[in-house]
Amino acid sequence: MIPQVVGAFFFATILFVYFSSRARALQRARPLDEDRLPFPALGQASTMFSLTSLFGACFGMFLVLGVYAIAGIAAGTIVGLLLVRTLIASSAKTYEGAVYERLRRLPHPAVFAGPLIGVQLAFAVSELLLLHSVFLSGLGMLPLYAILFTACVAIIGYSYCLIGGYGAVYRTDIVQFVVITIMCLVLIAYMATTVTTTTFAASLSLRLQAHHPGHWFADSIPSIFLQRSFDLVVGFLLGITFILSSPDAWKRVFIVSRKHPTKRSVALLAAAGALPFVLITPVVLAARPSVYGDLDPMFLVRDLSVNGMVFAFLILGMIACFLSAFNSALISATHLAVLVARNRAAASDELVRYRYIIAVNFAVIIVLFIATIGFGNPYALGNLLIAPYGIAGALIAATRGATVPARPRFIAWVWALGLLAWTLCLIPHAHILAFATTKQANTIPWAMAISLLAFVAVVISTRGRRAIGLGIR
Repeated sequence: MIPQVVGAFFFATILFVYFSSRARALQRARPLDEDRLPFPALGQASTMFSLTSLFGACFGMFLVLGVYAIAGIAAGTIVGLLLVRTLIASSAKTYEGAVYERLRRLPHPAVFAGPLIGVQLAFAVSELLLLHSVFLSGLGMLPLYAILFTACVAIIGYSYCLIGGYGAVYRTDIVQFVVITIMCLVLIAYMATTVTTTTFAASLSLRLQAHHPGHWFADSIPSIFLQRSFDLVVGFLLGITFILSSPDAWKRVFIVSRKHPTKRSVALLAAAGALPFVLITPVVLAARPSVYGDLDPMFLVRDLSVNGMVFAFLILGMIACFLSAFNSALISATHLAVLVARNRAAASDELVRYRYIIAVNFAVIIVLFIATIGFGNPYALGNLLIAPYGIAGALIAATRGATVPARPRFIAWVWALGLLAWTLCLIPHAHILAFATTKQANTIPWAMAISLLAFVAVVISTRGRRAIGLGIR
């Protein structure tokens, strides 16, 4: 049943790409300058259902740390989307014009945009590693077949971006969101019939507790109230920095705000940020209680393999999650790179440049995937990216309202020192590449502390006489 369902899904999305590319071909002068796109808020919710973020970090944090940390992430995600709404405000008519306008005012745009592009490409690689783990451990494929299937799905995602641009990505997001929603509803219905009320109530009670021994300084924080507050704050910072450092979120928020300049856009963005967490909560509460120590990332996949239909929807939903997040990361990173290249030298036929840059980016992703496929921990790269995401988000937030330019050399030093501090924080977790443990969640507060230090340093250095800053203003 799984091959037929997955085949039908790919057939439907390929039809979407074909008709969207026929209806509106990519322009040669500005291939990605397109804002007349359907349901951007829906696509934002779909993108949030990524294997790395929602089904990886957030799912694991919910199991290990409980509801307060995940509530913080949900709140940070919503506030991040609303904050981007104010940062992206511009007199420019299009999203591309708004971002390009800022890049032109920066002394060295590549210094500011380069790390952000790198983070997005690395995020796409982490999605590949998680999908490979699903095929390998969840479906029991042979290693070679798991690699080939993962590469094939990635090539399909790359083809969507190459042929149809944003139009293909946003339209396939609609299909993917429908599939993901059906997957969540099927999982909820299945668990409602298989999980007893007693078991669910016990799981809910466990998740509502703030005591998680050995995790997030639970043994050092003296009271439950302070522990819950700490969980909320760290989760909030994780959610907000993830959104601030996502160019894909910038574009979706810009389009939503232009289509609905009133309070309706606030409601749409809040709903888009909250919906993924609302849908995944019953699944987490019905899952088996967490066991501190070694973490089996594929336990849910194997537990559901006994029911063919539910298992098929789960795999289909995970593939849809991958495609949505992978496509968004790839095309948004490529768009930013195209704008940086345009700032250096204009091209009469930018479509050729776009195809060249996206091909290079995809090649980089595949090379990194091959280089990291030997990691025993499929979540390792996603874990390693927490601090870079945090630093990028901190830089964007800190330069909002800057009154002196953020100097490129200073920004480079912030990145260098931040990554050095992050490396030192990872020393106690030297096994992070080899296998997953619940203790690896303890790296998250340190990553957020580094982000806060970066934020403070940039705020101090960019306040003085009036000038333009780095942030999307």
